[in-house]
Amino acid sequence: MPRRPNIVQAEIKLNAGRVGYQMGFARDTRLVGTWTHSLTNPVPISGQGECFPGARRNAKWGITTNGHLRAKAGYPAT
Repeated sequence: MPRRPNIVQAEIKLNAGRVGYQMGFARDTRLVGTWTHSLTNPVPISGQGECFPGARRNAKWGITTNGHLRAKAGYPAT
């Protein structure tokens, strides 16, 4: 990728043994995200993330195992 002044690329990785939320909990959860944004504009230019709820997730409606969620966002090509 060519160098562009004032553009930042970032990555975050989060791991948790147990995550609780209002409707239930998840164990061994992992979240990975990357994004690109300008130093002069806090709105990301593009980004993507993945969430792996881990081995087991208990919710109000039931139990799931080995879930995976992926999201991607960016401006349309010109």
